[in-house]
Amino acid sequence: MLAGASGATPQSIGTSAIQPYLEILRDGSTTAYTDAEVWADFSVQNNTGFTLSSIVNDRAAPLAAGTAQDNGVGLSGWTGESGTAWSGKLVSPSVTPAEVGDLRARVCVGAPSLTVYVDPRIRT
Repeated sequence: MLAGASGATPQSIGTSAIQPYLEILRDGSTTAYTDAEVWADFSVQNNTGFTLSSIVNDRAAPLAAGTAQDNGVGLSGWTGESGTAWSGKLVSPSVTPAEVGDLRARVCVGAPSLTVYVDPRIRT
């Protein structure tokens, strides 16, 4: 994870339905990561009156082959990548926060020897 030890930058959100996502980059290959290789966990406060957050993610089912992650905004938003790269995004299922609060994310890598570049800004 390149977004820092505690995850991506927390973002304050309201109580409308959102579909948070993180932009990622794979350098040296144009092949998309699958949701069995790289996924994101998003922590959101969707229970009123409780301090416990819920975690939603875009992870493949255990032992599943996985499907390709969505394409991102493209390579124009990145600097320093080689001529061969793939821009993607890790998209959460839609969630409706029950209280105004922080949205947090962490990137998980489920395969050895993968390098994932992460833009730490959580988008909604």
